[in-house]
Amino acid sequence: MPFTEMGVGIITSRERSAWVFLKPLTPELWLTTAAFFVLTGIIVWLIEKPENTEFQGTWSKQIGVIFWFGFSTLVYAHREKLKHNLSRFVVIVWVFAVLILTTSYTATLTSMMTVQQMRFNSNKNHVGRLLGSRIAMAAFASSGLQVLMSMKGLNSSKEYANLLLNKTATLVVDELPYLKVLIGENPEKFFLVNTQCITNGFGFMFQKGDELVPKVSREISNLRTNGKLNELANGWLEIQLPYTADDTSNPITLDRFRGVFMITGVSSAFALGVLLIHWLRDRWEYVVNLVNIFLLQRLVHLRNLFAKLIYLISPLADPIDEDTFQIAQRNIQ
Repeated sequence: MPFTEMGVGIITSRERSAWVFLKPLTPELWLTTAAFFVLTGIIVWLIEKPENTEFQGTWSKQIGVIFWFGFSTLVYAHREKLKHNLSRFVVIVWVFAVLILTTSYTATLTSMMTVQQMRFNSNKNHVGRLLGSRIAMAAFASSGLQVLMSMKGLNSSKEYANLLLNKTATLVVDELPYLKVLIGENPEKFFLVNTQCITNGFGFMFQKGDELVPKVSREISNLRTNGKLNELANGWLEIQLPYTADDTSNPITLDRFRGVFMITGVSSAFALGVLLIHWLRDRWEYVVNLVNIFLLQRLVHLRNLFAKLIYLISPLADPIDEDTFQIAQRNIQ
């Protein structure tokens, strides 16, 4: 009976990146979020500007207030007091959307920093294996990676670590007991990508008919049942493998937050519509006068054109003196 875990696995080095905080969101989602921050600031500014002195002043100050108010909602640090219920409605909806975004971002970033997704680099074309490990060779040969990578025989776990750390090897394929030794020696540098249960683990070999076979098998079974075998392995190797690359999270895409942005956009459009109706109602007489003046000017212009056309094409019975001609021209003009 085997006394170790069954199967083979793949180990790779942990990815170190100074820009890991950008990875939880896709570029499309970053740009859309930034655009909605600015849009919220503009809408609140349009609503508050006529009555709120904090949104008034020079153009440079007003532009600064737009950007400051929009992006300060990310940390709920906006200090400007809102006097209009319409602007409060817009901000409440947007703050709710920001809360959902920040919560999802934090959860995804935590997951990515805890367990990092393995990314094969086509420039690194070597894969390590323990020298003479036929099982690891067979497991790796059955995968679809052999086209891109070649096998390199190794003699010890130190060679494993050196090849992975200096980027000579992209990953190491071998049986789990060997890989656990490597991770136990370098828990912060490497992690287990994937495992396959295609072997029966390590066991003891006896001659056929040896009386120790049932006794050893029974003791191994007891150790495995009461958990003592795992305790011994963890105590010897000092390893912790709570995660693999399968547990990692993908970046959050725009499609997953399309509904949130749709709700925010509809609420902003509603606020702008109500603002436009209020503006037209308060200036209705002025707008009507402007329309009347415009229509009157068009009518006068058409009348003058018609009079000029009649004057040019109509036959005249009596000659027109110079004074009458000048008066007609003045009327046309």
